[in-house]
Amino acid sequence: MEMKNQPLVSIGIFTYNQEQYIAQTIESMLMQQCSFEFEILIGEDCGTDGTLEICQKYADKYPDKIKLFAREKNLGMLENFCDIVRKCQGKYIAFCAGDDYWIDEYKLQNQVDFLESNPDYALVHTNFKMFIQKENRFDDVVFKRDVGCVFQSYLKGNQIGALTVLVLRDVLLDGINQGFANKFLMEDYPLWLYIAQSHKIGYLDDVTAVYRVLPESMSNTQNEVKAAVFNNSVLGIRVYFAEKNNCINLILDDIVRAYKQQLNFGFENRHKELAVKAYDFLKKYNNVGFANYVKYIGVKFNLYKSADFILKIKNQIL
Repeated sequence: MEMKNQPLVSIGIFTYNQEQYIAQTIESMLMQQCSFEFEILIGEDCGTDGTLEICQKYADKYPDKIKLFAREKNLGMLENFCDIVRKCQGKYIAFCAGDDYWIDEYKLQNQVDFLESNPDYALVHTNFKMFIQKENRFDDVVFKRDVGCVFQSYLKGNQIGALTVLVLRDVLLDGINQGFANKFLMEDYPLWLYIAQSHKIGYLDDVTAVYRVLPESMSNTQNEVKAAVFNNSVLGIRVYFAEKNNCINLILDDIVRAYKQQLNFGFENRHKELAVKAYDFLKKYNNVGFANYVKYIGVKFNLYKSADFILKIKNQIL
């Protein structure tokens, strides 16, 4: 259904099997106090619990505010995200996962005021809290946030909580059209780096949202192999943008150290893909070393006993 007035802001909610949390998420969007129109687009990704029914009740109750997109088949997190963003009509876009929520009713107003007053900025984000679901407690998020021209500092690590962002729609769409959803396991960090290449990024030190840390998720898992695969994707993002911008030397020592750890993990856990990717990078930048080469041969050709024997002899000699 079309909005009565053109919204200045579009809010994307992305949800899958989150019936315990989705109502709180939607309510936290609806409570926003704004001097402008906003719309809420919900991408319900063909879950198997009661999430869709809850979303439908809200869409029926607020037909001039909420648009519900119920998927006929599961698209996956990245495709669901990209599709919703492409459907947004607002000049600005904010988003939130279906298990997170906002706590500041002036979040959008303050962020719009900032971007309208600073046209050389394409994105502004805020502080947030974490709720540790398993322990039923909140944690403050404390780390450095750089502002302005931040590309090089963002190469060293993500400084943005996606649930706090307000970003120019056209700039975000440009990033999505680069096809990052097909390159990496996450949608947000590569988009922030893409935007930071040519735009300024702002930060407001207001706690506006709560990120729910669940016992098991893609970015927070107790499974060591899953965690290693996710971290490999993060490394790939950093390398991709550093090489593209001819500044790999800024993070080379850190990346080399991480890939050596990954190669060792791949060898010890018999994970060929992780080990080979790590070796390929180390070889490209002349940082392999004898022991890492032996581990690479061992995992690639399933010669673990031979590799272990060679490494044992090497350690005894040294």
